[in-house]
Amino acid sequence: MIRLAEDAVAETQRRHCSPAETYIFGLSLQMWPVFQKGMTEHIESVKKIAEGTSTGYFSRSSQTTEASVEKVRMRTCGIRSSFSTL
Repeated sequence: MIRLAEDAVAETQRRHCSPAETYIFGLSLQMWPVFQKGMTEHIESVKKIAEGTSTGYFSRSSQTTEASVEKVRMRTCGIRSSFSTL
């Protein structure tokens, strides 16, 4: 959504429509904190898993298995590909 907003701002600049440019730029500024919060939450969850202090799925066993590591890897790859697609 942020990239789409940036493209929309660029297009409105080309067409010299400053009211639309201001509105879309404002929306873009509102989206960045939401994106940043989501990324911070993902980073914190990965840190918890790495430290072994998670209260979720990984805390049930005393040892991290290959299957659980593979699940984390697949989820991380999914997030990365989603961002690349955006």
